[in-house]
Amino acid sequence: MNTTIRILLVDDSQVITDLLREELQDHGHFEVVDVARNGQEALDKVRALTPDLVITDYRMPGMDGLEATQLIKAQPDAPKVLLISMESSDSMEARAKRAGADAFCKKVFLHDRLTRLIQGLFPSR
Repeated sequence: MNTTIRILLVDDSQVITDLLREELQDHGHFEVVDVARNGQEALDKVRALTPDLVITDYRMPGMDGLEATQLIKAQPDAPKVLLISMESSDSMEARAKRAGADAFCKKVFLHDRLTRLIQGLFPSR
């Protein structure tokens, strides 16, 4: 059984993707396979790289994370999706769930919750 969780990071902020990559690289079971800067690029990379998990920003220029999540989750063998955002509200979380997101987290909580969130999405790994 492959225990490595392959992750695509999607955010228009390089600072955020660099921080996420740094946080994830210290964990032996996570591999960041690539970074995308918007939803369309994420969709293309999901098709090409078949990650296990996409961590995507909610708001981005062009195709945002919400629309990208809907399109990613419509793919056969779709990866899990963790939507992240600087803001958080019940309505944002509800829209994320309706789009097919497997989890939602406010960015300020990621440092404390990221590993636990990912492990919760992949309990058998």
